[in-house]
Amino acid sequence: MTCLDTDERTQPSVLLVGLGSPNLLSKLGAHGLRVSCTDLRDLTPGRLDALSPDLIAYFQREGVEIVSTVQRQRLDGVGAGICVISSTASSADRIAILDAGADDHVVMPCTVPELAARFRAVLRRVRWAPIEDLVFPELTISIAGRTVHAHGRWVDVSRQEFSVLVVLAKNVGCVVRREDLLRTVWALPVSMAARSNVLNVCISSLRGKLEATGAGRMIHTVRGIGYVFRV
Repeated sequence: MTCLDTDERTQPSVLLVGLGSPNLLSKLGAHGLRVSCTDLRDLTPGRLDALSPDLIAYFQREGVEIVSTVQRQRLDGVGAGICVISSTASSADRIAILDAGADDHVVMPCTVPELAARFRAVLRRVRWAPIEDLVFPELTISIAGRTVHAHGRWVDVSRQEFSVLVVLAKNVGCVVRREDLLRTVWALPVSMAARSNVLNVCISSLRGKLEATGAGRMIHTVRGIGYVFRV
């Protein structure tokens, strides 16, 4: 077993996803950060739990859908800070990334001291920001605990059902498009969304579980578009 010394234990840990040059790692380390790296394809939930970083920094490459990646991390209850780094990004891209749940977006080129300062700013915010539950008259969703209670009763939901419910509940009163749910929860591209029935099955199962508690219908279908959560 490898033991960390006191300085290493107290240093915030940063996981670089998509770019991990030894030069960058050593330079960030000189700014009081404990840095490791991985590829996006290797970032499984199990690996993320094992690494347990304080901050995740994604390097966005051309053609990579980073918005849905960030959304899935937040839906999975990841409380670490999230920073997205890219070489170019339009205002619309930056807004979409931040609205998806990222804490910061950095456009390169950026000096290492500034990048480290941005990381430290995100770390200060997330360490003092509690993850709030979603509470409605007949429904309580614990994001951190990943539990659902409807009409005062615990509801056993799958990972996908939980994620769909969170997306709908966070957009209460607003219609969420089918393709947005399929991209966010299942990472399905638009080209496959029209041919998939996984969302139909998931919604049907989720409705059945919620309404079996005695709660009224909260998930409503908007034909040809998607679903809306109403209480």
